[in-house]
Amino acid sequence: RKHFRKNAVEIQIGVDHNQFKPSPVLRNQVRKRLGMKNEPVIHYNGRFQPIKNVSLLIKAMRFVVDQKPKAKLLLVGEGPLEGRLRSEVKQLGLESNVIFAGWVPGHKTHEFYAASDIFCMPSLYDNFPNSVLEAMSSGLPVVATKVGGMPLQVKDGKTGFLVESEDETVMANKILWLLNNPKKARQMGSAGRKW
Repeated sequence: RKHFRKNAVEIQIGVDHNQFKPSPVLRNQVRKRLGMKNEPVIHYNGRFQPIKNVSLLIKAMRFVVDQKPKAKLLLVGEGPLEGRLRSEVKQLGLESNVIFAGWVPGHKTHEFYAASDIFCMPSLYDNFPNSVLEAMSSGLPVVATKVGGMPLQVKDGKTGFLVESEDETVMANKILWLLNNPKKARQMGSAGRKW
């Protein structure tokens, strides 16, 4: 038994590296379809439920938009909190900065990653979300909360950043850092894809 433990390799779940990949052509097509050009795009893909903590990301966007007025938050998904999230967007004056894309079938999600610049996962708890792996495979730097299995996915400072799950200002600062340092952001995205 000790012999096996010593030589054991943990194999995590994975994603299709050929489907989830950077694609300038797809990026332009999807952005055109969504009415965007060169605006910075922050992406979330998942359910709208309490554990996913999407409100944190919306609050962080208020700080991001103060410095980057053209920045867009692309929310892909649906769920019981959608009405409340739409209200929060309105209360914070972010209607022109947040796009609710709705539910997207699995074979189409790669299009939205290709159209984005940064991926964010603001969960209160998450085991080992596929969406983080899909984003990394798509060459996106990731800003995620330091909960559950996400520290096993995101290498802090190398493939993105890990933040506390209740601090929208830190999340906003990490997003802004990536937007203000596009070369480093691309390097982080490349490192994530390689990993």
